[in-house]
Amino acid sequence: MNLIVTRCYFIIHIEVKVELYTKFALKNYLTFRGLKLQKLLNISQRILDKLKIFKLYFSYDYQEILVKQNSLYDQIGLNREKAHETLADIYLNHPGLDILKSEHHTLFAALSSNQKIKTILEIGTYAASFTKLLSILYPDAEITTMDLPDDDPIFKQTYDRNIINERLRFISERNSLIESCANVNFVQENSLLLINNRDLKFDLIWVDGAHGYPMIAMDIVNSLSCLAKKGFMFIDDVWIDRSQNDSNYRSIGAFESILALKNAGLIDYALIPKRIEFPHGEGHLKKYIARVIRSEDFKE
Repeated sequence: MNLIVTRCYFIIHIEVKVELYTKFALKNYLTFRGLKLQKLLNISQRILDKLKIFKLYFSYDYQEILVKQNSLYDQIGLNREKAHETLADIYLNHPGLDILKSEHHTLFAALSSNQKIKTILEIGTYAASFTKLLSILYPDAEITTMDLPDDDPIFKQTYDRNIINERLRFISERNSLIESCANVNFVQENSLLLINNRDLKFDLIWVDGAHGYPMIAMDIVNSLSCLAKKGFMFIDDVWIDRSQNDSNYRSIGAFESILALKNAGLIDYALIPKRIEFPHGEGHLKKYIARVIRSEDFKE
């Protein structure tokens, strides 16, 4: 029933948006009111994207996608259903931790039964909700989470932190959440500085900083150098195909970096869809989480 309601909402939403965008683009095109061509192209792309979602509605098979997702977990030795049970208890006892949930919560919950994980690195603390989840899932591990200093220009200009009052509120809430974690060390510095600390080794690494070039490529290589023997690295927001890329949010940079490392014989990887609910499990909105392991560590 919820899926039907969701699909109906998207249909209505798409129809309204397409009509509005079309009228707006046509009006400005015909009257030549100074609207730049690039803006017209952006509007046209947004219309096309909405139409893609509308078309996807008629072929979207959530149950089939769910079966495939569970199978992917099985292939990498993880139990997705058991992980959901673990997360349900955590979300119940810690309200708010599920706000930014996706399959990365499920993956790390499924992996938490591995008692060999004693050191964890998170690149990209953001609001620290996932940091808190990690501290709960891995209470005996030493967790290091890295993010830019509060006064860094990039920190100020990304994720709607350009308004000072909002930024101060964000920092206060993030710091409070980190302080509630007994096993977390918060390092505020550019993740590129990991190049100076390659003697550090982590059993589990989560790469969730800037998602485009050049940062993502360097974060992946530095993290691989810091990965302990038979450790696991996971990379967030991996797009395998995009018509437009940027340096912070959406890019094929992670995927191209992973392919280069794979082709060099340095790693093996698996791609797990980040979300499977409509409309994210198929089509142009589909992105992945990459699980990366060193090739040499897992040879028979």
